[in-house]
Amino acid sequence: MDYYNFIISIEIEDIKGKVGECMSKPQLEDGYTKIANELLEQIYKLPLNGTQFRIIAVIIRYTYGYSRKEHEMSESFISSNSGIYKRQVQRALKELIESKIITVVKEASFNSSRVIAINKNYAEWCLKKHQVTKKTSDDVIDAQPGDKKDVSPGVQKDTHIKKIYKENNKENNILSTELTPYTEIMDMFNRICTTLPQIKGITGNRKSSTRSRWKEHPDINFFKQLFETVDKSQFLSGRNDKWKGCCFDWIMKPSNLQKIIEGNYDNKSDKVNDVFDFDFKGIRR
Repeated sequence: MDYYNFIISIEIEDIKGKVGECMSKPQLEDGYTKIANELLEQIYKLPLNGTQFRIIAVIIRYTYGYSRKEHEMSESFISSNSGIYKRQVQRALKELIESKIITVVKEASFNSSRVIAINKNYAEWCLKKHQVTKKTSDDVIDAQPGDKKDVSPGVQKDTHIKKIYKENNKENNILSTELTPYTEIMDMFNRICTTLPQIKGITGNRKSSTRSRWKEHPDINFFKQLFETVDKSQFLSGRNDKWKGCCFDWIMKPSNLQKIIEGNYDNKSDKVNDVFDFDFKGIRR
């Protein structure tokens, strides 16, 4: 072997070594997901769209993948682990729960997400065809954050893609507005927080803030517990006559709502009077 061939041989071996280092090498020793073949077969026979299938995969990964049947998972958690927009996760997960493919073991509480699991009794599954395509397009169902285009092979024209995205986003905005139970939230507040100023409608800035809080906590039980917590607080309810500024709009401010959740205004002797970093803008009378 002459000098040049010797150098080339060394470089090739060096390249092979670097390529080997970059290759992924999944091993069972590093962890695996144990699932019954019968259940897996029933899952891949379902007429699922891409979003629904990926959500099921995440749930399987964080339940059976850890040798457990159920686990606490928020929509944000599923979104971050699947790469699917949270709004699409909300819609698809709702369909899977209604179809009895996913079971809610425990509803979300004030401080924890709901506990969900795969329903092993596949005889109860009832995924209807319209639940796969309702209010969405299969061409964009798996759009991920940051993606401009994520379409099926059948779509080739950019103008058609843009039209689909425009219509899909419009439907999502309408759907989001329709799903915000303004009247139910208003009635619940008036019924529970009887010592606070009653509200007669949710419009303008109040509607915007209520919609934002609902997007963050899309569970009517969350608002029920929120208002009950406010009513139980001697300070926020005004029963101790130390402050009379609490109202619906004040509660809907994100910083104030977070303090309520964290228990800053719970009845803890007289120290509650020391917590005085409220957002009084537009609230103080």
